[in-house]
Amino acid sequence: MLDRGEDAVLLMLIFRADSRCFAPNERTDPKFAKVYRRALQKGLIVRPVLLEYDGKDIWYLGEIVCCGKDKIKNSS
Repeated sequence: MLDRGEDAVLLMLIFRADSRCFAPNERTDPKFAKVYRRALQKGLIVRPVLLEYDGKDIWYLGEIVCCGKDKIKNSS
């Protein structure tokens, strides 16, 4: 999509209530981190959403930002 000039959005569902920002874990999944950063360079919009699961329901807590070197790529 990005290669064709179309918009693309990645909705990251974060289930850690203590999270303040999102970045891929390069130690856990270096391949994802590489592809993710390549897509950011092509214009990928990233929307990290903070959620909480209480055993019954999923609660929306809001959006968080991208952190580190990905910070400027976050779209609001």
